[in-house]
Amino acid sequence: MKDFLKYSQSEFIEAFSKDDNQVFWVPSDTEKLFKKNCKKHPKQMEYWIKNSFSYTINKYGFRCPSFDDMSDNPKLMSVGCSYTFGVGLPEHGIWPRMLADELNLELYNLAVPGGSADSVYRTIKIWFQKIKPNIVVWFQPPGTMSRSEKFTEEDIIKYGPFYPDRSETDKDYIKWMNNKNLEAIKYLIGDTPLVHQKEWITNHIIDYARDLNHRGFEDHKLLYKEIYRKVENNEYT
Repeated sequence: MKDFLKYSQSEFIEAFSKDDNQVFWVPSDTEKLFKKNCKKHPKQMEYWIKNSFSYTINKYGFRCPSFDDMSDNPKLMSVGCSYTFGVGLPEHGIWPRMLADELNLELYNLAVPGGSADSVYRTIKIWFQKIKPNIVVWFQPPGTMSRSEKFTEEDIIKYGPFYPDRSETDKDYIKWMNNKNLEAIKYLIGDTPLVHQKEWITNHIIDYARDLNHRGFEDHKLLYKEIYRKVENNEYT
C-alpha cells in the first residue's frame, strides 16, 4: 500500500504513476464548469476561450517537478491552498512562479487545493528534508484559517467551511490550532527563512481565474510583489 500522506491529496494516490503529467482540469476548475461559465458569462470567459493551458503535476499530485532528480540549485518551497497551487491559472501567472523567477530559485510548489495549516505541516514534514529549500513561503489567506485535516489508515479527510458537517467554528480553538501548526513548521525547517503571508493585498478581487472563483493574474502579481518585498527586507516569520 502506498504511503498516502506523501500525496497532495489522497485521490491522487492511484491517479499518477510518473512525473510531468499534463492535465487540463483539476477539482474546482473542471471542464463542466468551464462550459457552464462560457454560456453564463461569455464576456468574462473570452480570454480563457482563446488561451487554454494545462497543469504539470508530478506523481504525488503536486504542481512541481519530480522529487527524484533534483539539482543542487537554490530552491523555493511554496505551501498553502488552491491560491498557491494556482487553480484556474497557467503557471506563469501564479505568485510562486513569479517569486521564484525574481529570486532566481527553482520552484517546488507543494500547495494542496483545499489545503489547511495541517496540510502545510504534513507536506513540510514529509518533503522538506528531501527538497532542502533555501526559503519557504506559506500563503494562508483568512478564509482558510478554519480548515484542518484528519488522517485515517487509508485516507486524508478535510474539514472546513466547505463541509458544513465538518466545520470548526470556535474562534479561540482555530487561532490556537493555527499557532500550533506555525510553531511546529518553524521547528521543522530550523534556520531556513520562512515568510508567512496571511492576507491578500486588496480586500476586493481585481480579476478572476478561469473558474471565475479564484483570484486572477493581477491579484497574484500584487501578492508576489509584497512577498518579494518582505524577502528583500528580511521580514521573516
